[in-house]
Amino acid sequence: MAKKRELYSPCSDKDIRSAVLRAAHERMREMDEQGLPTAGKMSEIMQEESLKFREFSRYMTARSDCPKMTWDEFKKACDKFTKKRKKGG
Repeated sequence: MAKKRELYSPCSDKDIRSAVLRAAHERMREMDEQGLPTAGKMSEIMQEESLKFREFSRYMTARSDCPKMTWDEFKKACDKFTKKRKKGG
């Protein structure tokens, strides 16, 4: 079994792809636990997660800010950035 990635960089395409897949799997797991149908949803969820993480990564790259982050830090920063953008900030 593959070892889970410890640190992610928002400026690494490989790390972004890994984060997108991990986030999509977490969402699918949550849906399963809630009893929601997940059949045929993976592609849609992957697209949504990819958009979120890639927008955040473009922002970080433009700032030349590429810290190594744990999964929780990366996900929280991405979610915070996405919420801020949706509010128009």
